[in-house]
Amino acid sequence: MRNRSTTLGISCILIAVTLLSLCIGQPPEPTPSPTQESEYDVSAIIDKIDVSDPQSYHAAEELVSLGRPAVPALLGLLNSLDPKIRWAAIYALSRLALPEDIEDLAKGLDDPDVGIQVITAATLLGLGDERGTNILEEAANSDLMFPYTNPPDALGDYASWVLEQGTQAGSFEPEGTLDEVSPITEPNDGVTVDITECTIDMTMNLQFMGDGATEKLASMWADAITEMWSGKSSAGCTTKVTVNTLIKDEYDPLYFPVIVKKMLHPGAQHVSYVWYLQGEPVCCEWDSNDTGFAVAHEAGHMLGLSDDPPGNSNLSIMSQVCCDAEGNPPEAKPQHIDEILRNKNLQCPEECRPDLIVGVTATPQTPKINTVVVVTAVVTNEGKLDVTVTFSVDIFVDGNLVKTEVINGLEKDKSTSVNYTTTFSKEGNHTVKVHADSGNTVEESNEANNERTIALTVTKEDKPDLTITDITVRKEMGSPGDAVLGGDIVTFIITVENQGTQDAKGFTVTLDVRGIVQDDTIKALSAGGKTTVEFMYKVAYPGENPVKATVDPDNKVEESNEKNNVKETSLMVGSGPGIPSSPSPSPQPPSQYPDLVVTYVRVEWVIYTVPYQIHLFGVEFTVTNYGTNCQGPIKVNVWLDNQSTVVGTYTYTGSLSQGQSFSYTVTMDVPVSDEQHIAGVTVDPQNMISESNENNNTMTKTFPEETTPPPTTAPPTTAPPTTTPPPPKPPDLAVTYVRVQWVIYTLPYQMSMTGVEFTVKNFGGDCLEPIQVSIWLDNPSNTIGTYIHMGSLLQGESFHQALTLDIPISDEEHVCGVFVDPYNAISESNEGNNTLTKTFPEGGSNYLVTRGLLYPVKDVSMELTNRHIPMRFCIF
Repeated sequence: MRNRSTTLGISCILIAVTLLSLCIGQPPEPTPSPTQESEYDVSAIIDKIDVSDPQSYHAAEELVSLGRPAVPALLGLLNSLDPKIRWAAIYALSRLALPEDIEDLAKGLDDPDVGIQVITAATLLGLGDERGTNILEEAANSDLMFPYTNPPDALGDYASWVLEQGTQAGSFEPEGTLDEVSPITEPNDGVTVDITECTIDMTMNLQFMGDGATEKLASMWADAITEMWSGKSSAGCTTKVTVNTLIKDEYDPLYFPVIVKKMLHPGAQHVSYVWYLQGEPVCCEWDSNDTGFAVAHEAGHMLGLSDDPPGNSNLSIMSQVCCDAEGNPPEAKPQHIDEILRNKNLQCPEECRPDLIVGVTATPQTPKINTVVVVTAVVTNEGKLDVTVTFSVDIFVDGNLVKTEVINGLEKDKSTSVNYTTTFSKEGNHTVKVHADSGNTVEESNEANNERTIALTVTKEDKPDLTITDITVRKEMGSPGDAVLGGDIVTFIITVENQGTQDAKGFTVTLDVRGIVQDDTIKALSAGGKTTVEFMYKVAYPGENPVKATVDPDNKVEESNEKNNVKETSLMVGSGPGIPSSPSPSPQPPSQYPDLVVTYVRVEWVIYTVPYQIHLFGVEFTVTNYGTNCQGPIKVNVWLDNQSTVVGTYTYTGSLSQGQSFSYTVTMDVPVSDEQHIAGVTVDPQNMISESNENNNTMTKTFPEETTPPPTTAPPTTAPPTTTPPPPKPPDLAVTYVRVQWVIYTLPYQMSMTGVEFTVKNFGGDCLEPIQVSIWLDNPSNTIGTYIHMGSLLQGESFHQALTLDIPISDEEHVCGVFVDPYNAISESNEGNNTLTKTFPEGGSNYLVTRGLLYPVKDVSMELTNRHIPMRFCIF
């Protein structure tokens, strides 16, 4: 490249095979380093290449800097088992090899890696050897990606490009030297720049002369110039570039001459000379026939631009003509267009600029606390020019930046919208502000209309608020007087109010007196409304009886206040004739109350062998009335191990006279653990019937029996002794199964953990609480997922769950653990069996990535590789 303030000369473009590199004059032979003198030990350089770090790939350029003396060592490395070493070697050889290296280089055509085959074939073709052409033709149709390239490069695109360049270059015969260029008179610039309305019209007339001038070459120049310089903006105007080409050996003074000569170096290469003024030539080497970036750079000089200062290029087309190490291409900058206009004494009219106008709305306009508010910002370009650069739209809530969205340009008379969803936890006044182009990246005709602010007033949310406001007691029957004595029947009156601002529908009210729970359902209660629920209860014991009423115990109604749903009190009961102060199993005289007794229980169960499992199939029972006549309905509960675990119910609707009985069998299919269990039958479980003896309503049966089953004789005619069920067993939660799912992605290479399946089983008593399960990786403190089982888990039951994950992990063995009840929130009979772990990959896994597939290997010398090393891009 040159600076127009110095002596101008001839700029030329010299074709190389693979890598772009800039030089002034003919490149000098590299000076051997100490590393070269010690048999050019390249291992230290190759060790710098980390397959997991694409930024390290440019270290391979150091191999090229060793020069021709390193070629024998590099040719030897083509036999390495390590694909990374072979790639580094062929990369350097593609830059250093000469025709005398062809036979040793040709071994790369048989490499197991198709990418190495392709770059070998391309290098041989550049040296005039076409034996690898079939490999290039086959690869041209491949959808594989080049390893060790940053960014990843398509193998098929590269092979097609090599074949195209080889075909074109094959028409040139090596002849001539740089000295054969004859100076010609200074030409007309052939370039015009003007402004029409808001368009910067640039016209370039190029005449291609010499032995190498072709229509294809001229077309490539025109496309490269148009792509780089057209569509660029300056102060609101946009460039429009027109390139006219002429192929003619006789000089036309209306055109800017481009002299194309044939090249003296082997490998079917050529050089182009771009004339400016008489003087010394300036030479640059490139990787294809007049690369588009080089052409665009020379076009910048034709437009009157000088080279940008080194070190401040920022990927400027006027300072570099190839991609950087990350593959980012150079580009024409706004300051280039500004300089072109200044040189031509031109200025874009101010009205040509864009004009961004901002609008903002919030839905709903009067939100409630904790309700969703959708903020919509609308940005419209009301100017006369499209916005061709990116700009930001910032949304602020109460002065805090909550969202920034980048907009990639905006045509004139077009709008774009940005949405943001939020909630407000406090009532009162709030603000929402939208600011477009806060960084002033867009030059506008009006910079004062880029902000808009709206005010919102947030009020309390519309939700129900259910609460128990009163509990009163009304004596129904029993002892005389107002005092409540043992044996009396009372009615609890529960007052429920909805103190919220929204109606409530479908909720439950429960009453708990000394552990006896009754419930009722309210279909609806309007906002501000009040209703009562009544529960009848037979007082069983004297003394203080705790009473608790709860509205919406299952939290089915979403309320503004969930902390006022419970009210507690107590009922003082004196000793009375109905119930003595010390409960006794003896029945009361039959003349006063019924006396319902469970007189017989038989349990039906079975063992399945495959898989082994005990099942409870049925419970047969008999209920006898030893008191006065009892009018139904009479409810019976069948429970397992604990009275709260009801597995079946039956309601007898007829009457039951003194001495009469009824029998019934409740069928079921309940899996149980392999141990002894208790099946219980309780008549009148909620004490809805006043009896002379409330202590003989339950009978239990232990199964499987340790002795012979009970006889099937008729039940006794006298009341049996009262039985009391044993205390409930604590749960015993255990993780019984774990399976880990993982996968290896090849491009780029990454092992990822994608899922975990597990089973939790309860080997103890019933668990009625939520059960939390944590998933951890390699360390119990590294939790990667959680699951909460919200239902009950009865004795012997289990649940199975699969969690989907996507967690990148290193290529080594890992341990995944599943931990049930990690915080010991549930009291268990055995706390030592709550965790089960799984090691994966099983037995370790190494893979060799070859031709886009994964192959398991055990040879430690064959590394797992599918990373990339740069092959066609400039490395700085």
